[in-house]
Amino acid sequence: MVTLAIYLLCVLAVWLFSARQCFVVVRGLRSPEQRLIAIENGREVLAKGTNQPALRAWAESHGFEPDCMYDFFGGGGKKRITQSNWVHAEKQIALSAVEAPNKGILLLELWSTFEGDITLTTSGSRASLLFPLRPGRYLQALKNNNLDSLLIAHEEAIDYLQAHRNVSELMSANSDYEKMLEGQRKQGTYIESLPLWPLRAPYWYFFRQYYYYNKTIAQQYPS
Repeated sequence: MVTLAIYLLCVLAVWLFSARQCFVVVRGLRSPEQRLIAIENGREVLAKGTNQPALRAWAESHGFEPDCMYDFFGGGGKKRITQSNWVHAEKQIALSAVEAPNKGILLLELWSTFEGDITLTTSGSRASLLFPLRPGRYLQALKNNNLDSLLIAHEEAIDYLQAHRNVSELMSANSDYEKMLEGQRKQGTYIESLPLWPLRAPYWYFFRQYYYYNKTIAQQYPS
């Protein structure tokens, strides 16, 4: 009986931990304007290249130009991370780099938007797969977060979606602050609309992100 009680307590503790982690993220998605602040003259700051010179060199050598920057604030108004966005105007692909003070780059993502409110994201982080995505959102998170590899995988995914998923033309990849906030709110609302979503948090936290990790769009949506 003692062993069973300890086991049940461990299960409860795991559920509470994962549910709390998911709840915090969803709450942030519902009110993104409280945490995500656009940096004035962010494009000019990026162009100077004072931070992450290797990233700037890669971006410029591959046709990406500075777009904008955002500050992310956590609890108590403390700054945690900065997001820098670059855009390839010809390919309509955006590059996002998330970095933390004294820690360097934490996350690299490439994303594109299609007509009809459809998006594709290629991420270098498993954590991007934590939650189910609302309809029209495609996401692949790959182990090799080398930017060259991510870019190739992203372009292959664009071709695959247009060939097999009835996805239409690409739209401008330039960042729109209000649309980004709206997209986060919609994602948060979608998660909360799922039946018993807090009870499903342990599955998302401990299994979902591992199951889909390193699976390309073609593997997730076979034709």
